[in-house]
Amino acid sequence: MGHEAWSDDAPAAPEPDPYQPGTAPLGEGRPGPMAYGVDPVAKVKPPAICLIIFGALFGFLSLCGAGQGIAMLAGALPGPQVPPDAPPEVAEMMQQWYTLAPIMNVVTGFMGVVTCVLAFVAGIRLLSMRGATLAKVASVLIMIPVGGCCCLGIPLGIWVLVTLGKPEVAAALREADDYARG
Repeated sequence: MGHEAWSDDAPAAPEPDPYQPGTAPLGEGRPGPMAYGVDPVAKVKPPAICLIIFGALFGFLSLCGAGQGIAMLAGALPGPQVPPDAPPEVAEMMQQWYTLAPIMNVVTGFMGVVTCVLAFVAGIRLLSMRGATLAKVASVLIMIPVGGCCCLGIPLGIWVLVTLGKPEVAAALREADDYARG
């Protein structure tokens, strides 16, 4: 009578359905990403798409600003001019600033391009639920006022950081990274 427990004919315990919220086995007692009842991919998709758009749009504008600075340094574009009726001390200060303006255009333009390329790549990686660290770094960098994109970079960076900090999103990103590592 007690041999049924040892036989191969005994019914096996039902396997959890990985497509039901909260039932996907992850090990170490971590809740699955769907345990919270919300699809983490749906939460990550809007900020990821905004990172891509931000990176493409402001990357192009930053590149234009750097190009303008290079053209001004090369003499192809005239730089700002000091008004002839400016007082001498103001004219001297303006001339010093106008000498630095093209250099600042080049520096901030290239810094903006690097930041926007990182944001663009981070957005693409987030769409595939990868690269949480890159997205966090890019989010912090787009909040730094380099060039003229800080008015949109600050709320977007905060939105991405808040989204990535949600438990269900963090669990899904950890799971995707663990799967990718093998």
